[in-house]
Amino acid sequence: MTSHSAVVKRFRAFAGMTVRGLQDLMKLEGLRGWVLLGFLLTANAAVAKPQNILLDDFSQPSAWKAIASDQVSSSLHPLATDDGKAFCLAYDFNGVSGYAAMRRELPITFPADYEFDFNVRGSGPANAFEFKLIDASGDNVWWVSKPNTIFSSDWTPVRYKKRHITPAWGPLADKTLRNTQFIEFTVSANSGGKGEVCIDDLRFREREAPPENWPAPKIRADAGVVPATLLVSMKSASPLLDIDRHPSWLSPSPWTAGNGNTRV
Repeated sequence: MTSHSAVVKRFRAFAGMTVRGLQDLMKLEGLRGWVLLGFLLTANAAVAKPQNILLDDFSQPSAWKAIASDQVSSSLHPLATDDGKAFCLAYDFNGVSGYAAMRRELPITFPADYEFDFNVRGSGPANAFEFKLIDASGDNVWWVSKPNTIFSSDWTPVRYKKRHITPAWGPLADKTLRNTQFIEFTVSANSGGKGEVCIDDLRFREREAPPENWPAPKIRADAGVVPATLLVSMKSASPLLDIDRHPSWLSPSPWTAGNGNTRV
């Protein structure tokens, strides 16, 4: 029986190939190649099923509150959508600089890797759109800040991955994001003016954490014909492959591809 680690290693050998490279592989291996590729794709899908959590469907408007800096007006109102409800923040900077925001308490404990998804639409001048995660003290903030954002009037999907979210401010020496208590969507003045931003279908998904060290891909040829286009595809997927220094790879030879002694 093929072990979990062997399945993962074999799948990674295929992961960087172009469509042309996979076609050449199938021509070379025939039915055996198709069966193996199908097995690897199915096995990889079964290795991990990350959780996709609906954080808010905006069916409970009372969970959110509007906040704003001095002299800036802000208010919230629900919005009916084709598949449920959304929530909108209306703002007016009244000729001053500052911010308007919608915030709710939503405790989150963060896994090793993750991403947020939501839909957004709105109107108004170009201003900074900020997605914030705030700890229980209220002093430590992590964010994604997009200056001079002009919202589309159509719903637009947004995805923020772990790498997009950075420390904004706060006294914590360790800036690692582990736990937060509040989530906030903010419009901060660039151009000012007035408008609104609407949020729908807020989701959180745990992603499979990447390994600490990726195994170096290896290719060995000892008989048969390896198509040049396949090797070029693999070379583009990994700078560790140097076809020019190994012209024998293009000679008749059966071959193996993978990590360690994994044979394809």
